[in-house]
Amino acid sequence: MSLNFLLRLGLGLLLAGMVGAGYARSRRMEAGEPRGDDRKDAVVYGDPGTFATVILAFAVLAVVFDGPEQGSHLAVRMLLESAADLSLYFLLLLLALPLLRRRFSARLCASLWLVPSFVGVGMNTFLNYRRVPSFVIPLREELLAALGWVWLAGFLLVFGGRVMGDRRFRRELLTGAAPEEDPEVLAIWREVLLAMDLPWEVRLLRSPAARSPLSLREGRKKYATVLPERDYTEEELRFLFSHELHHLQRRDIDTKVFLAFCQGLCWFNPLVWLAAAKGSDDLELSCDEVVLAGQDERRRRDYAHLLLQSAAEGRGFTTCLSARGKSLRYRLENVLKPRKRRSGTVLLAGVTLAVFLSWGTCAVSTRQGSLGELAFPQGWESMEIEIHLENGDAPRRDCPEPERLLAYLAALPAEELEILGQVADDEDPQLCLTFGEYWEYYTVTGRTTQPRYAHGNRKNTAWVLAAPLDWAAVEGYFPAP
Repeated sequence: MSLNFLLRLGLGLLLAGMVGAGYARSRRMEAGEPRGDDRKDAVVYGDPGTFATVILAFAVLAVVFDGPEQGSHLAVRMLLESAADLSLYFLLLLLALPLLRRRFSARLCASLWLVPSFVGVGMNTFLNYRRVPSFVIPLREELLAALGWVWLAGFLLVFGGRVMGDRRFRRELLTGAAPEEDPEVLAIWREVLLAMDLPWEVRLLRSPAARSPLSLREGRKKYATVLPERDYTEEELRFLFSHELHHLQRRDIDTKVFLAFCQGLCWFNPLVWLAAAKGSDDLELSCDEVVLAGQDERRRRDYAHLLLQSAAEGRGFTTCLSARGKSLRYRLENVLKPRKRRSGTVLLAGVTLAVFLSWGTCAVSTRQGSLGELAFPQGWESMEIEIHLENGDAPRRDCPEPERLLAYLAALPAEELEILGQVADDEDPQLCLTFGEYWEYYTVTGRTTQPRYAHGNRKNTAWVLAAPLDWAAVEGYFPAP
């Protein structure tokens, strides 16, 4: 087992442990159990909305540090690769969702949609230490540039449209809205708000434009719960206040931003649109679950009646008590016929670890050919060449005829990648190639070749071999140990 793999495994276990601990803490908090800390939010791990910031920030940094042309190509590759990884994860989760909903809590299902965000804002992103891709998508340079513009147009249309739609919807709701003045309603609101002990300012408003109770963001650490112009019983008010404030406590508005960003990033994939809809459903199911915990059959029927009375209105980045269509039927079934389900803490941690280790499955390449053409276009005939073999704790072995071995390596088919950081190959043997004229230094492992010190701008380049290196053939170029 290589050092590279052990490092990734250690970091993955650390991240999985943090996510699992955060999930358990949030469940204890919502159950009213002692936690041993003074945190007031029920976020599992980090702000879900940070994922979009991280992805876009790395794309911008690529352009800034590598120049407009090379940087933009690198940014497009990063975005397409992220879209591919997201699409694959959401596809697998969609396939497993019916079973997960039967066996595990709605809170777990809602958290599973956020696993890419956990990984994206975790160590994997910040260390830029990625695995060797299992699938390399070959694209011509001209096609990549065209796809970049097409993708950008679709992203701006989808995600930008969602952001603008959210702003219009908030203006529509808040125009003519007024603070709640009914003393009985305010008394119940203050009671539930005090019990939740949220770390943010939350206003209670009435709006003639609202069709159902919902919550929205007004500013940084400022939120509002908006009621329509209709009367509710005391019990209904307790239900809907608890439901909406649990959304705010979990920062589900940020989760909806994350899901909308995934839609924008993968706007061409209808499965991601379906995944975003299912993820939003699980957010509501999860809040139903915590609000009705320990409630008797009569109160569950009353809650179901409240759901039926509420008109569906889920526009923008808002949380809304109501639901529509198939989602409403499924929620009513869960409200009226509750089942005992597992919390799924270990499962969430395990899925986080698996996604961490497998993130970067897909990569995009715009140049294919032999390793010599791609990595050594300047040729090596006139250079002083040194090649040695490192294999775990075994003594270093020098190649007596490096030109012959290099000619063998140069003929291998490969694909060129442009990446931020390094590709971590899990093969223990490592060939080290040194070219004396420019003091260029390359490493060749199981499927990858990368420059460590190289003449020219190659710091973000790696070459992936079409097949793993034949170490038996390589050994033939070295004297017996």
